Order: sequence, then structure tokens, then C-alpha cells
Amino acid sequence: MKKITGTALFILSISLLWAGNSEQPYKGWLKTETEHFTFIYEDISRESVIELTEFCEDVYKSVTSFFDSYPKNITVVLRDRIDFSNGSYNPAPPHINLYMTTPGSPELGAGVDNWLRFVLTHELVHYVNMNINEGLFYNLSRILGKSVASVPGGLLPGWAIEGIAVKLESDFTEGGRGNNPFFEIFSRSLILEDKMFSWRQAAYSSFRPPLNRIYIAGYLLNDYMARRFGDDIFIRVYREFLKFPLAGFNYYIKRITGSSISTIFTDMKEELKVKYSSTYTDRGTLLSPDTESNYYLPVVTDAGWICYRETEEKESGIVLINPETKKETVLFNTRLTDYSSFSASQDGNFIVFSSLNISSREPSGLTAGSDLYLHNRNTGKTIRISYNSHLRQPAISSDGKRIVAVQLFGQYSRLVEVDISTGKTRIIFDRKSRVFNPVFSKYDNSIAFAVQNKKNRTIWLIDNRGDTFPLTDNIPGNDYNPSFSSEESILFVSDLTGTPELYEINTYSGSGIEKILSDPGGIFSGISDKNKIIYSTWNHRGYILKEAQYRSENYTIPLTLQNYSEPVKDTDVPKKVPFSDTIREDNYIDLPKMVVTIPLPFYIDPLYKSDQLFGSGFRSYFQSVLGKNIIDLTVTLNTDSLQPGISFKYIHDWGPVSLDYLLNQGYSPSKQTASAQQTTNQQLLLNFPLISSRNLGISSYLGLFTGIINNYSVISNTDFTFLAPLPDSSTGYSSNTYQITGIGFSMERNSSVKDIIPPWKIVSSAMVYTPVDVNFLRQFAFKNITSINFPSLLRHQVIRVSSRLTYSAIEKLSYLNNPRGFPNDSPDAGGVIPALDYLFTIAAPDLPILGGLSLQGIAGAFHLEKIFNIGKNGIIPDDNIYGGIELMLLGNYINVFETAGIGISYRFTPDSIDFSSSNMGIYIFAGTNSFNK
Repeated sequence: MKKITGTALFILSISLLWAGNSEQPYKGWLKTETEHFTFIYEDISRESVIELTEFCEDVYKSVTSFFDSYPKNITVVLRDRIDFSNGSYNPAPPHINLYMTTPGSPELGAGVDNWLRFVLTHELVHYVNMNINEGLFYNLSRILGKSVASVPGGLLPGWAIEGIAVKLESDFTEGGRGNNPFFEIFSRSLILEDKMFSWRQAAYSSFRPPLNRIYIAGYLLNDYMARRFGDDIFIRVYREFLKFPLAGFNYYIKRITGSSISTIFTDMKEELKVKYSSTYTDRGTLLSPDTESNYYLPVVTDAGWICYRETEEKESGIVLINPETKKETVLFNTRLTDYSSFSASQDGNFIVFSSLNISSREPSGLTAGSDLYLHNRNTGKTIRISYNSHLRQPAISSDGKRIVAVQLFGQYSRLVEVDISTGKTRIIFDRKSRVFNPVFSKYDNSIAFAVQNKKNRTIWLIDNRGDTFPLTDNIPGNDYNPSFSSEESILFVSDLTGTPELYEINTYSGSGIEKILSDPGGIFSGISDKNKIIYSTWNHRGYILKEAQYRSENYTIPLTLQNYSEPVKDTDVPKKVPFSDTIREDNYIDLPKMVVTIPLPFYIDPLYKSDQLFGSGFRSYFQSVLGKNIIDLTVTLNTDSLQPGISFKYIHDWGPVSLDYLLNQGYSPSKQTASAQQTTNQQLLLNFPLISSRNLGISSYLGLFTGIINNYSVISNTDFTFLAPLPDSSTGYSSNTYQITGIGFSMERNSSVKDIIPPWKIVSSAMVYTPVDVNFLRQFAFKNITSINFPSLLRHQVIRVSSRLTYSAIEKLSYLNNPRGFPNDSPDAGGVIPALDYLFTIAAPDLPILGGLSLQGIAGAFHLEKIFNIGKNGIIPDDNIYGGIELMLLGNYINVFETAGIGISYRFTPDSIDFSSSNMGIYIFAGTNSFNK
């Protein structure tokens, strides 16, 4: 009784440690239904739900008409606590996730008049495409579960999965990527450089640029085939594919069109070469390294260029670049909210930036809040300015005393000033629109920024009197990324001619807009430095920086300025819009839904090894839409003894705390153990993640768990069935109950693309078992595994020091601590195995294998291990030493990256080395750490 009371107090004390850190408290989930949609959301998303209900049925009509398939009810989850732009289709159970935040960069967000309509259209295409009511797997789904209908989607090449969604988002919305001149920069540059990836590489994503290749190739191929073979070519091919998907999508393309995908891909490239053949010649000179990397537009300071860069060789971070020598000095490593989310004072001593703080311990689920940080270059220290303020794309004044930033709310954003000492915000521009890329003038008298409304994107100005001006409202096209070339002149990028080019405007004279610079691919953004222009563009190696002379191209557009200044209310959150009488809102209960049920023609025993091959049974998996409830049930029958094998697992997630219940039922026939044994094992665990976050390039986890384990066995001299009564003379009973308590800790720092093995990582876990009815000091079991990675002297090579300690003083609970590739049959109570690994990257290829499967990384390792057994006579070293080699492969299927490896270990003594097969062990493993098993 005392031990159970202690466990309850432990649970209570840990629960009290948790307190949600969100600025808007979690109040539960709600739902609203339309004719074809069920929207699941928190109360902070009510305004977004109202917008969605205004057009969702129109989107439904457009998408379903294209596919000629009409699902009855579509579940859509709104995620309003994640400050990055995304959406997803999840087949288990089928539903859509929409992230409310509009994109911060023009590659995705240029011309998007309504982000919610854009992302709903894209994800609804996936939903309808994956749930067409015909074909082999749809018929199976009527028996096995609705999610089975989505199986053919996993057999499509990546370009086909994403390509049709990009094509229809472009046909059905204003801001689709097919209509986006910034998105076109990627394909234009690849064609002009003759560096287009192959049609096989278009089937999957890669760490190699372009990272969005399945979207690029997907749109180009779908657009080309629609024009060549008809607008319905995709659905014609797809319906044939559904009949027998194992033949492959490319097979049906050849069957329907008469042309292979390789021929179509080649013809598409030739058409693009003709399209871009008249493109003007290159004017800029490359400034950034000619390697696979991303160098984004720097800030020009007195100390040099302060730049955010990502390379395959080094961690992402902010660097100081000498303009003359181009030598880089790393100031600090971090990941930004987006590549525009940093700024620096004129002297270069203060750098403000925004970064995502990602947490998985909130009751609402995953959160990703964007906040501001201030780095002092002189001291090397970084402090956090804001908390839960949803700020990105900050700008700092020349003297380092003022900060403005973009503040997010739903799909909209506004411009705020941020108090450096307190982090408090004051609204300075709010028009229920989307704001981007603020920047101070040279002497901090004005602030320029871009505003996206339903009509277009324009450059705005707040001058030293507080007056607000839309500078480019009266010209066609969309305008982006302003920067001051002087106190009265602003450089900005516009797609006025269809290609993003650099223009300049005088903010006071009203004399007009002049074109300053063009580039073959296009320009993302530009700044002036003395008499030159530094600008950002893209080539086949990634985002690059180029330099050109500062001069006008003699292309002038008349300009008229108009003052649109008006008072802005100083409120933290916009007023919530009440639901109309036609919209009903209810509480949402996240009940599990059946994902799949599979019949099993054989017997599975979760506790004992079984020789029974054939039998009957099933496995059913249930999961709720929000992932808060999971049921995994397997039931099979041993037809020889009429004993069931049962495995039942239930997981309930409250947010910061989760409950796991596991029940296993197994049977060991007398021929295996000389006595028949029927056992029921039950486990009840509570998990408390105290820390679960990723911030400033570091992932951290600290969690505790506690629970009860019970084993109940019925033992007989002869075999017996599950329900048959047993003679008292041949029956024995055994019941053992254990309390388990443990802790887990991990910390990892972000690394480069070529670091297949993380160079900075620590993982440690420990757990203690003890019977509830005996003295802890007399009987207990303990297990600890710890591994520490740190970089060697050579780049992309890692040293790992590990240890595994096990000990059990419980008679019926033993831990065998075996080295890799070999069993450890020692009768001792436990043991210690220290290990030393040397791991290294061999190559980082981009190699297509089959369909959407590719090889993205190859790594190797050497290891040494030694066993120290713990028994009655103390710690006794084993005579043998274990050493081996490993090969690890980083594979990718469409967009899922996983690492697996194989190892060979040899057993030898200091006096004798015998390479015979009896001293060799072969093993396979998942991940990059074969020791932590």
C-alpha cells in the first residue's frame, strides 16, 4: 500500500510541474460542419473557420469535378499554434491538416490572395486523389478499412503525387505555384544552365538542390501532359493505375499516351529550352561559393556583410563575410524561422533574428512559436527578447535601439514595434492583410515593408511623421522585398514583366519607378553597397549571391503617391468574429477510428516463441484524428491447443502526459518447457515529458515515466485449452507485480547534410524494476544505456562512447547484456558493456534506385566492446574482446528518410585471433546507433 501511495504522489508532483506556456490557454477542440466538411479547431481559429466556410464548398466542387469523385465527409484540422506554412493529407484515418500561417517567402506565397483557400485546394486534391472510389485497393478498403484506399498513393512517383496538386492549385486559385514567377526561377535556371535533374530523380525528394524538386517536376510534367494529351490525362492514367497499381504509374502513362515518361520528360525539357532561349545574357558576378549551399541576401554593415547561410558541409548559421576577401567568420549557429528573419545594426554589433521554438508537450499538440533573439557580436551572447509573440522577419534600426517585426495571427499578419528590454509589442500597421520584410531607412527616419491584400502585393512606407503610404499601388504586378538604397530611395523586386526584376523608387519626388537590374533566372531581393548591387538569385547549386553595377536600365513607370495613413488600434489580438446563425459549433471528442483490419492466417504469440505456423486471427489498428487515442489489437488462435495469442495496446495522450496500457496473452505448450504455461502480462505506464523542444538548432528531451507491470501465469503438467477447467492436482498459479520507474534524456545539435552520423548528441535512459511486496534493497532490477557523440578531428567523422549497465536481483526477471552480434548466456545477475565507435560519412549521393526509392547517404563504422559480468564474486571481465565494422545506408522513399545498417562483429582474445565463422556474428539494425538496443 505504501508503494502505491508513493507512486500516486510521484504522479501528482510531476503533473504539477507542467504548465502550458502558450499565450492563449488550451480550452479543448471544437467542430463545425458544412455539407461536405467537418472542421476541427480551437477557439483561437474561429475567424479562420468563418473564412473557410465561405468558400470551402466552391473548392470542393472544383476539385471533385476534376476527379469525378465525390467523398461525402472530409475532416479538416486547423493548426493555429504553428508559425510556419504547411498542409498535409493524413490517411490514418483520412483527414487534412491546415497550418494557418501564410508563407514568408515568395517562392510559395507570391500572389496568394487567400492562404486558406490556397492550402485547402492543394490538400483537398490529395484527399480526393487518394480516395477515389474505384480500383483494387478501394474495393479492399470496404472490408479492411477506409485508409487502405490510399495505398496506391504511396506507389506513385513523387512528381505525380505533388504535381497534380500544384497543377490544380494553379488552375483553381490566384496564387498557385504554376502562376508564381518566383517558383519559375527554379525551372528557368535549371534549363538555362542545362542542369535539370533526371526523370528518375523527379520521383523523390533529396537533400540536394532543388529541395522542392518533386513540386517543380510535378507541375512541369502535369502542365505539359495536359497541354499535349488533354486536360484529363492525369485522371485517365490514374484510373487505369488504380486497377492494378503494382504495375507502376509510368507503365500506364506509356499505355495511355503511347510515350514513355522518359520521352515525355525529354520533350518537356526541349519545349522549355525554346521558351527560355531568348532570355537575356547574364549580368551578375558570383559572390557566394560555387558549391552546393544556400547564401541568402546579407545585411551590409560597417563590420562587413552579415549573412545567413546553409551548406552541405557546415551547420546553418549567421556568418560575417569580409567583402574584399570573402572570408567567413561564424558568429553563431542557428535555424531561422525563414531566410529573411534576421537583421543587423549599422555597426554590425547587434543582430536580431527570429527562430522557431518547437514543443510537443502542449495539451493542444505540437506547437512551433516564432520569437525574437538578440545577439551581441562583441560579447558573443544571445538573449531571447520575446515569448509566445509569433514574430518573424525583424528589422533593427541603424543605431540598434529600435526593432520592428511581422506579427502573425491566423493567415494574417501586422507590423509591430518590439521593446528590446521587455519584448512587449505595439501595433504600427494592421489592415487585416499580410505584411512582409520591414526595413529601416539609412537614418531610421522611415520604415518600408510589403503588404499582400486580395488585389496584389505592394510596397508601403511609414515616414518620420507616422504617415502611411502605399508606394507602388498604382502599377500592375506584385512587389517584394524592399531595401533602402538611400534615405529617399527604395530598391524592390517586382514581377511586372513576368520575371522578378529589381526596381528603384524615390519615396518623395514621385518621379517614377526605374528598372535597375535583370538576371537570367530572376531576382529574389537586392541591396546596394556603394556603387554596386548585391542580389539574391538561384542556380542548380542552391540560393546564390551575385554582384552587378548599379545603373538604371532606362525603363521608367510614372508614379502617383497617396497618403493612406489612419489610426491603428493598439490591441494584442484582433476581435473575434461571432459565428453567424447558420453555423453550428459543437465540442469535438477525439474518438479512435478504425484505420485497418488485416486477417492473419497464422498464430502469433506475443510472449512465447511458437512453432505454430498456420492459424486464424486478425490485427486491427485504430487511431483518432488528433492522435490522442490509439488502439492496436492483435488476436490469433493456436489451433493445436485452442489457446489465443492476444496483444492489446491503448495509448491516451493528454498533451504533456500520456497513458500506455498493454495486455499480452500467451501460451507455452508442455513440449517446449516440460510444463504448459498460460500467461497474462499487463503493463500500465504514465509518461511525463518535462522537456520536449527544438530551439536555436538544438533538440532536447527530458522525460520521466512510472507504472505497474503484472504477470499472471497458470501452470499445468499437461497441455490445456484457454477455457477448459484444470484438475487441482496439475495446476499451479504464479503472480508477480513490479513497479517500474525510469528517466530518459537526449540532446542533439543540428548538423550539416553530410553528417549522416550526428556529431553532437547524447542519449541516456535508465529504469528500475522492483516487486511491490518486497524490500527494494533486496530485490530490484536496473538498466541504463548511455551514448555520447562528439566530432573527431576530421569533418563528418564522429567518436561515440557508450555503456550499457544491467543488473537484476529478481529471480524471475533477468537482463542479458549481450554484445553486438553475439548472445550472452552468462548466468550472472548483470553486466557492464563499455563500447567505443568510430563512425564516418562515406558519401552523400543522390542515387535513384527504383521508383520513389533512392539512396541519399552511405556511412561506415568500427567498434570495440568488452563485457564485464556482475555476479556474486563481484565484477568479472569476460576473456573476449568484440570488434566489428558496420555499413549504414540513408534511404529515402519519395519524402521519407530512414537509415538502416548491417554489421559484422568478431570475437577474439588478446592472445588469439580466430576469424572462423563460430567467432563471427552478423546483425542488422535501424537508425545510426546499433548499440542502443
